[in-house]
Amino acid sequence: WGKCGRLGRDIEDVFPPPTTPPLFMGTAKRVENFLEFLYKCGSCCVPEEIIGKHGQVNESEWFVQTLRQVLPEVERAQAAVSEYLLRDKAYIGFTHQNMNTDNAMFWRDEDGHVCAGFIDW
Repeated sequence: WGKCGRLGRDIEDVFPPPTTPPLFMGTAKRVENFLEFLYKCGSCCVPEEIIGKHGQVNESEWFVQTLRQVLPEVERAQAAVSEYLLRDKAYIGFTHQNMNTDNAMFWRDEDGHVCAGFIDW
């Protein structure tokens, strides 16, 4: 809708395409917080075959080792990934990153102003 002009020719002036977002740092600490929460509170959501015995973080489980190994790599690569994803503005969609696109509504009022709303069940 944004690229085809149905929201008006000035939609990218009203909602400019994103620039490189701020980098998320501190992944190592977040991994530890996530694991502690997962093992103490959320273990019912993950099969024992994946995280091992519930209640205590098990250092030898492949899930724990993989998170600790892979997520810092992702953190180091995030600037390059963002640059790649945002390289061609023609492929950047008009959406809000923290809202399901099926819940967001955009329209023009009688005066041509962009209006926005959302609905969630």
